[in-house]
Amino acid sequence: MKKLQHWLQRKFHPRIGLPVRSHRHTAPALERGSSLSAEDPEELLAQDIAQLDLQRALVHHLEWCVVFNDRLHRANSLLTETEAHLPDAQESGLGQWLAHAARLPIGQNAMFADLCREHERLHELANQVLCHARSGRMDLASTLLNTDFERSRLRVLDSLRELQRR
Repeated sequence: MKKLQHWLQRKFHPRIGLPVRSHRHTAPALERGSSLSAEDPEELLAQDIAQLDLQRALVHHLEWCVVFNDRLHRANSLLTETEAHLPDAQESGLGQWLAHAARLPIGQNAMFADLCREHERLHELANQVLCHARSGRMDLASTLLNTDFERSRLRVLDSLRELQRR
């Protein structure tokens, strides 16, 4: 988070003596090794926004994981329907981001389709884990959680991070 805050401060608080255009548009492109010239600030800004957008998608995924963990720990508690609800693949913050991003250039990346499939799979596995836990089959829930679910969760994270690097 500090890295993001530092980056935002650098982006939106130019150093004294540097022209705003030069600082805000060419320096980040050079840091990333971009082949774009300083002549195309709109494209550079779009890339910067896309990077922030990917960071937001990553945060959405991590927030959903916290909610899932809470639902799993409270699986045998008497919860209201609202308290027991786990957002599905389309309702989750990452799912909504994926739906939006599919219409953007990032949606054309080959990794993006894999990420969408893995995200769907993760939600299916999460529902299976919760179903086992709610029916008192903690052995099955634990096995699924520590194998397929965990691998899927990590693949989603790795895919998001890889998209950030591109």
